Amino acid sequence: MKKTVFYLVSILFTGFIASCGGNSNQKEAKASETKEEVNQEVKEEATQETATADFDLAASVKAGEAVYTGKGNCATCHMANGQGVAGTFPPLAGADYLKDNAKKIIEIVKKGLNETITVNGTEYKQVMPPSVGLTDEEVRDVVNYVLNSWDNNAGQVTLEDVQAVK
Repeated sequence: MKKTVFYLVSILFTGFIASCGGNSNQKEAKASETKEEVNQEVKEEATQETATADFDLAASVKAGEAVYTGKGNCATCHMANGQGVAGTFPPLAGADYLKDNAKKIIEIVKKGLNETITVNGTEYKQVMPPSVGLTDEEVRDVVNYVLNSWDNNAGQVTLEDVQAVK
């Protein structure tokens, strides 16, 4: 405890001495740099908030349906109604696996799956190939479609979430 107090007093004293001495132009330059950094952070946060506010989940889900039933061929195995094929291809409709696994779903769509998973109490060992040829936007949309269809209410993913999965 005494060492901690000593270090804190030393740091405060050093900061005080540094602020009293030195060139005033240097102080102004440092203050200006700090102000610019803060302004840049505020701009970045505002841009992110605007992008999030502008995101239309309904449009993403609608676009995702087209990927699911067409280009992505998800419906071939998981069926158009999301029920899957018992014991072979897991259901997506009402799947407990989707809850709290939105980021994992992105990874599965992009990279495929070659491990045993349990969905609604049933184990599935079937290999799922990666979705080759889908853009990041299409991956986002199809994942949002799955997360928000067939009475699923498992959240949403963003383009940034998809791009973060390499």
